[in-house]
Parts: sequence; structure tokens; C-alpha cells
Amino acid sequence: MGFLSKLFGKKKAAAPPAPPAAPPQAAPARAPAATARPAAPAPPPAAAPPPPKPAQAPPARPAAPATSAPPAAPAAPATASAPAPAAPAPQAPKPSGADVPWMTAADYEKRKVQAQQVAAPAPAATPAVITGKVEVTPESEFYQGFVRFTVSVANGMNVPAGRMQVILDYNEDILRLQRIEPTNLRAAGSRVLLGDVKPGDTKRLVYYLDPQICTESLVDGVVQYRLPDGKTKAVNMRPMKAEVVCPLFFTKEVASSALLKRLVENELKVRDSKVYHTTLGMGAQHSKVYDVAKSAVSAHDVKEVREFLTYNPYAAECWFYGETKVKGYKIVIRAAVREQENVVELFAASTEAKAVTGLLAELNRQLVTDLESKLPGTSVEQVLDDTFKERVQAQAQTARLSVDEIGAGETEM
Repeated sequence: MGFLSKLFGKKKAAAPPAPPAAPPQAAPARAPAATARPAAPAPPPAAAPPPPKPAQAPPARPAAPATSAPPAAPAAPATASAPAPAAPAPQAPKPSGADVPWMTAADYEKRKVQAQQVAAPAPAATPAVITGKVEVTPESEFYQGFVRFTVSVANGMNVPAGRMQVILDYNEDILRLQRIEPTNLRAAGSRVLLGDVKPGDTKRLVYYLDPQICTESLVDGVVQYRLPDGKTKAVNMRPMKAEVVCPLFFTKEVASSALLKRLVENELKVRDSKVYHTTLGMGAQHSKVYDVAKSAVSAHDVKEVREFLTYNPYAAECWFYGETKVKGYKIVIRAAVREQENVVELFAASTEAKAVTGLLAELNRQLVTDLESKLPGTSVEQVLDDTFKERVQAQAQTARLSVDEIGAGETEM
């Protein structure tokens, strides 16, 4: 019994360890866990398998910052790893600027201009060494009663001459600027703007100077231009002498009216005139002005040939013939006054332009001086319009010179 009791006693002692199997009663611990919010841990054990998959998705993480949406990171690997980088690719560049809300229309235009400047070809570089020079060639001649002064400017450099201008210097008391050719250039007095002159180009200007008296006068000037680096250069013009010589007359005999007509129409091809508008002083009349103009011509050693007078309105013209003392040039002179047009005309024709220019300059000086002394308050203003001068010349009685010829010095009414 004692043995059996011991044996059974050991079995009974071994039985009690069964209660430790009661840990399944730990379910009550789950119950409180289920009631509590820590139920979140339950899903994690179920989602435990996915963690290895995200471990394979590290390459997809760069795509997640591109989309700038943290929740999309797991979605991207769920779809596919290859399309994920392709999707943000079109969103990376923004060339149009339309997706940039803070840009204004001015910013768009600025970008457009910058793009055009980048696309435009670069301008040709200025040569490091400038070779050659600007050459100025002046010339003068007598032309239709004027001193015609020509200025030729040649750009012999290997760079453009920018904003080139010519400035002519002369005595305005002796020479009066009548016009400049070409007429389409910008000019202020004798200053003429030629503009930019390319390498190898030549520009040409013509000044028409009307001499007021017989004398010698120097004409010079300067040509200014700008280099590509902004420096201004100047070339002085070689001085030219404008010599207006009054012809000396020595007329031996009186010419006939027929001779004057033939000379004017056929032989004396160089001709010009000075035409004036008159301003009459107190008590002055056009007939008195005609007497002064006629005496200005008669002061020289010339012969009066024919005179025509009409009245209401008053019109008068007198023809003269002369020969120069040194060269023997034949010259026909006409002084005329017409009340209707209010003009005074001094006309000369010869075979030598120099003689015509000098004579008209001297007659101009004599007329102005005599009017001041003989008719105070009366003055004349020279007309420079060539069309008007030609119209006045056309009114001359040239065709009547040989008709019903009368003796020299007689008057035809």
C-alpha cells in the first residue's frame, strides 16, 4: 500500500502540471485587447507578408518623390515598376511657361526675345586693326552763273564710317548757297548728313554757290565720321580758291540788233541771269528802279543797242553789247524791269562761263549799291527759283530785236 500510495501519489503529482495548459485562457486577455483600440496590431500580423514585397520595391521610391504624394508610393509598386518612372517624365519639363502661374505676359515676351537673340547669327566682328583711310576730293567750276563746288568722299577703310557728315566753310558775304544736290539728304545750311558709308563706297555732294561780288574767296571744310568703337574722326578738306573775276570791257563799235539776235540764239550758249523782287520806298516807282538797273550796266564800257518800253503796266528792257579786253569774249547784256511781276532782271550771255559769272556778280553789287544811294528805302531780294527765272527770261523781246530795227540808242514805245 505504501508502495502503491507512493506510486499513485507520484502520478497525482504529475497530473497537476496539466493546469498550465490553461494558457488558452489567455483569451480573456484578447477580449480586453479587442475592446481596446490596440486592435491595430492585429492587422499588422496579417500584413506581415507584404513587408518583404516593399523590400523589393526600393527602385520605385524615386518615383514617389516625383509625384510628391506619399500615399502613392505603395500604389506605384502595386501596378508596375516600369510605367512608374515613365508617368512623371512628361511633367518634368515646362517649356511653355503656361504651368507657371506667376509669369506675366512681359516675362513671356522677354523669354521670346532671349530665344530669338540666341538663335540670331552673331554679327561680324570688327577687325582688330583698322586699315585704310577716308579720302576727300574737292573740285570747283563755273556753271550757269554759279561756282559749283563738288565734294567726293571715299571710304577706303575696312570698316564702315558711321554718321558721316560734310561741313563746307565759305564767306557768306561773298558767296550765297543756292542749293545742294542730291536734294534728298538732310541738310542744315552747308552741313549735310551722308549717313553710314560702307567700306569701299563713295559719296558725292554738289554745292551751288552764287557769287555776290567779283573777288577771290577760299572754300574749305571738314568731313566727320564715327568708327565702330564710337570714336569720332575728322578729315580736313583741301582749300579751293573760288575766283570770280569781273571782265574788263573794251568795245570798239556798236553792234546791230540783228547781230545781238544771232549771238543770243545761235552762238552764245553760256547764259544766266539774276532776278529780284523789289520793295519800293516812299515815292519810288518801277521806272526809277529801271533807270538804276540800266545805269549799273552802262557804267561798264559796253554799248547800248536796243530798248523796249511799255506802260500800264510798266515794262522796260534794254540790250547791250560788249567785248572783254583780254580774251575778246563777246557778251550780250540785258537789264529789264516789269511792274506786273514786280521783278528786276539782269541777263548775260557769252561763250565763257567764267565771264558770265563774274559780270553778273559785279552787276549785282552795283545794283544794290546804287539803290541804297539813289533810292533810299528801296531794296531788292534775289529769287533763287530756277523755274521762275526761266519764266522771266521767256518774256524778253528777243524776237523783236531785228524787227523794224531803229538806230542805236533810240527808244521803241
